[in-house]
Amino acid sequence: MPSVLAEISFLSNPSDEKWLKSPDNRQRVADGLYRGIETYLQSTNSLTSNQARSSAENIQENARSGNSQ
Repeated sequence: MPSVLAEISFLSNPSDEKWLKSPDNRQRVADGLYRGIETYLQSTNSLTSNQARSSAENIQENARSGNSQ
């Protein structure tokens, strides 16, 4: 199963922790990760636009609700 491991910041760093507490910042991270993965998959012809949109909606919903997968 393909996967992506992204290290965004460190909760042991007080300024990183404060930054991550903002839902808008977490959404920015989720959007950036999604766009990067989508671009890569499209460049390898591994993903169609419809699949990408569906995945993006799931990722954005998880980011808004605070769920991680």
